[in-house]
Amino acid sequence: MRSLSAGAITMQSGGLTALAVRLRGRWPELVLVGVAGAYVAAFVGTGLLRAVYPYPVDGVEPGALQEVQRVLKGQPLYVKPELGYVPLIYGPVYFYVSAAFSALARSALLGMRLVSVLASVGSITFLMLLVRRETGSLAMGLVSGGLFAACGPLVDMAMDIGRMDALALCLMLGGVYFARIATSWRGAAGAGLLMGLSLLTKQSGVPVVIAMGIALVLLRRAQVVPYAAAAVLTVALGVLVLVAQAGTWPLFYLWELPRRHELEPQYVSRLWSDLLMRFAIPMVVGPFYLYARAKTRDRERLTFYVCACLGLIATAWISDSNIGGGRNVQLPAYAAFALLFGLALHEALSYLTGTAERVRVGRTYVMFAAVAQFAMMLYNPRLVVPYRSDMWDGERLSATVASLQGPVFAGSYRGYVGEDVIAPDLGAVRELEGAFGGTGTQEGSDWEGLLAHALSQRQLAYVIVDPDNEASIVPILAKDFHYQDAGPLFPPGDIYWAWRTGWAPKAEVYVPPT
Repeated sequence: MRSLSAGAITMQSGGLTALAVRLRGRWPELVLVGVAGAYVAAFVGTGLLRAVYPYPVDGVEPGALQEVQRVLKGQPLYVKPELGYVPLIYGPVYFYVSAAFSALARSALLGMRLVSVLASVGSITFLMLLVRRETGSLAMGLVSGGLFAACGPLVDMAMDIGRMDALALCLMLGGVYFARIATSWRGAAGAGLLMGLSLLTKQSGVPVVIAMGIALVLLRRAQVVPYAAAAVLTVALGVLVLVAQAGTWPLFYLWELPRRHELEPQYVSRLWSDLLMRFAIPMVVGPFYLYARAKTRDRERLTFYVCACLGLIATAWISDSNIGGGRNVQLPAYAAFALLFGLALHEALSYLTGTAERVRVGRTYVMFAAVAQFAMMLYNPRLVVPYRSDMWDGERLSATVASLQGPVFAGSYRGYVGEDVIAPDLGAVRELEGAFGGTGTQEGSDWEGLLAHALSQRQLAYVIVDPDNEASIVPILAKDFHYQDAGPLFPPGDIYWAWRTGWAPKAEVYVPPT
């Protein structure tokens, strides 16, 4: 009995020793995977904490909130501009999906942000699935997904807020994934359906749709027709439903206004400058995967990923080069390089096999170069979540505006004000005025006429503007009709300023002459 026990102990000890040896050899990979997983967890955690914050955290959220509220009321989105409502130029899918989540969550802002958080988790998942499909390594898939999850602060937190970028990208990457795995016309049609829905969320994804079509032409011509037909029919059906609701106004907002946007030469290099600042390693390492596929004459993978990544990068580059383009539009480019990074990392490690010391040193170096990239993305999660004092600020702003007697105009303050307050999205108004390219529209002049009439007839007891929004026509018209600047809604020394960290807006008040 004693000898059996001794033998069992010896075997157990030997097994633990072997496990320790294996873990010691893999510890750089475990560190890398752990860091990638930590970034995914940080993204989800901060996204959910931001989701429950009851006030806007982004300049597009007030306008998007107004659109979701209209869906919940059964009202059409794309209508003739009104003094209190001017539609955004984005497709309807995000607003309708958000309305469904808002009804379940009983909060429009919470529903909108949950859609974005889940969509970004979907994008992370599609990146992981693509990398695992090509490499067989879930760990490298997590590296790509984790790197993408770390990009939130680089794109103005567009991955988890109430705007359409996250959902549009998720549908886009879903289309890329299904185009990659499609083995029949059904798979290709599914990819086309997702691409069409992406365009009905945000129209800027056209380069990706075209790029995937080119990939199928070069690789699987039998799937081109179902892919293209599904994409075109999805968009056409969506537009037809909108036209049936509101006549030709959807075409005005979804086509006429966006096509007026102009490229600005001074912004052409902005995407690459931003990428090089924090994403230099993926930009350098990522293309190695494509080079390796070319060297091994792997035509299918080379063609597919060249098309997919160029489409994603072109989508970001064109949008970022537009007048008024923000860092949120760079999201597809970060997704493309995150995808290539995981693929290239696995490719590099495949050249370093064996048990020789130099091989172990080489693998460790590659792993820690990847960890260095994650270190470059480091941010403090606490700083991207509003403080309790920010909520107090929002409550004070909301209560103060609600206490004002008489009709109030407060453009872009939706989310802080009740539905009785006239609060159009001023970014949408600027679209009508030609602020992002082309000349102003007649509809923009008509809207200014509506505001001018209300001011001239003294129909507005208070006009509230954000002094940081220097491009707004509202204070100019208010002064033209002799409204007096009564100063900030909260005077210097008010507790509002002690609480404020930047999430809640400033508020300047104009009143009719006495």
